[in-house]
Amino acid sequence: MFCKTAYRKNHDSLARKPVPVTMIHTMNCPEDIAVKNHYPTRWDDAEWHIANAFRHPVKRVCAFNTFQLDSYDDYEMEMFAESDKRQYRDEHFRDDLAAAFQAGKEI
Repeated sequence: MFCKTAYRKNHDSLARKPVPVTMIHTMNCPEDIAVKNHYPTRWDDAEWHIANAFRHPVKRVCAFNTFQLDSYDDYEMEMFAESDKRQYRDEHFRDDLAAAFQAGKEI
């Protein structure tokens, strides 16, 4: 976004026209933990800067509780049960993928 940012007093953008932007946030934690740790507020701040630089509101897509590894036994992951992560992925991955795909179509 630096290329579209100017150090002007009114913080206007150098973008000649609005540029649609989607932020896809993926994380290992469940949504309730992300909210408890104020992740959405942090994203709001970052997305405000991006929206200002590109003169367009930022669309947010989140994928929570992601399944990260082929085998959780190979790493120190005692906070997570692989079976629970796998079940969550099986129940939610298609929706997460569809949301990201739809966001891409929209921009």
